[in-house]
Amino acid sequence: MDGKKKLKEIKNRLRDGSPTSLFLELADPSEEGISRWIYIEKDFKDKFESLKDCYGNGDSLTRKNSVLYKNFEIEKKRGKSNKVKAVKLSGFKVSKKESRDINPKIRKKIEARSCPVTGSASEIEIDHKDGRYSNIAANNPKTQKEEHFQPLKREVNLCKREHCKRCKKTAKRFDARKLGFSVGWIKGDGGYRKPLGCEGCYWHDVRGFHSKISQKFLNGDLIDKMQT
Repeated sequence: MDGKKKLKEIKNRLRDGSPTSLFLELADPSEEGISRWIYIEKDFKDKFESLKDCYGNGDSLTRKNSVLYKNFEIEKKRGKSNKVKAVKLSGFKVSKKESRDINPKIRKKIEARSCPVTGSASEIEIDHKDGRYSNIAANNPKTQKEEHFQPLKREVNLCKREHCKRCKKTAKRFDARKLGFSVGWIKGDGGYRKPLGCEGCYWHDVRGFHSKISQKFLNGDLIDKMQT
């Protein structure tokens, strides 16, 4: 289901004037399910004043089992006493089945390539570069592109999954210096934060990571360091 239809379906299930309906009207998420930051004190005014009641003692609007929680990835900014001061919708949640579907033409091309870690072309698995499956375009076979995926040997893919699980639990991205690289990340740092997300992490794009490091070497950045 494309994002526009999905958003319409969610809204149609809501009662007019309900807190969730009002919030979606205010947030006005895109077809990807992404909104701007909504600040409780600044944005909950006039027609939306009643939404402040949802954040009086806790967060009834985006708590577990709420409509928003079930359908959207949600980010929050907190202030004093850990109280929520802003909320952002960061994309639609997708089911495990939806997130694993891959366009057959793309699958065939990726399967024909070798693993950038081992160089082997046997037992290749198609890996979603985005380890959290939060890229809406990459999860839809109709909008997927080759650059959303990479070929990884099964053992390597299992290793990546473990690092992704650890990152999801701790919000700390894998540090490539553990593998002997001169840098830990080619974009961002060790903290997992949106909108960058997985980008720049070694496991997000192994071949791209190697290419970037090699480029620095050829440009002399690393050669100068080695000669000093």
